[in-house]
Amino acid sequence: MGPNYRNDKACREFIDSIADNAKQTLAAEIFGAKDSGEIKTQLADIVELTSAAADGVLCALEAGITEVGLKDIESRKQKIVGCNFDGSSVNMGKHNGVATKLKQKLGHQIVPSHCVAHNLELAVLDAVGKNVKIRRFNETMNSIYWYYHISAKQRRGLHEIAEIFNEEAYHFSGVKQLRWIASKSGAVEAVQKNLTESQYAI
Repeated sequence: MGPNYRNDKACREFIDSIADNAKQTLAAEIFGAKDSGEIKTQLADIVELTSAAADGVLCALEAGITEVGLKDIESRKQKIVGCNFDGSSVNMGKHNGVATKLKQKLGHQIVPSHCVAHNLELAVLDAVGKNVKIRRFNETMNSIYWYYHISAKQRRGLHEIAEIFNEEAYHFSGVKQLRWIASKSGAVEAVQKNLTESQYAI
């Protein structure tokens, strides 16, 4: 490299120049691409797992991407650059996770990422977990759910009262630890729709 770049400032300028040149080259390749560059989202498939272990998930993943044209290893090597999972060790485990096994199978580096929506869900759950009012709300919603879930007699009574009012009895759902936001909305909606029938049933 010579004596001119043997200090932090000069080395930084040298690296910045390389990075700028690389960005210009990449931009030229992107703008010169034949494709329109539009982002397309496509559902591959919904595949039943033969096993909940990493090998079973990977097998289902490969079956799914076959449905969108990635039928052989060469096409997968050309097209797959990243993968997105929830943060479970089965999917994101450093040594035996699905992402690691997929890297090994493709034989090149891909970018695994932790699902943003799942991360947000965990953050919300952590934030509200210590709130007394939220905890009481969860306990109340879940007690209503279990009151009807474990008793066919109570469910039957609810349906009979709903028929008297010419209404539909809706299924109660509990508040789950994961998918807390969605399950909370579902639980509240069921209580609202069944409020009159539940009052008479109790």
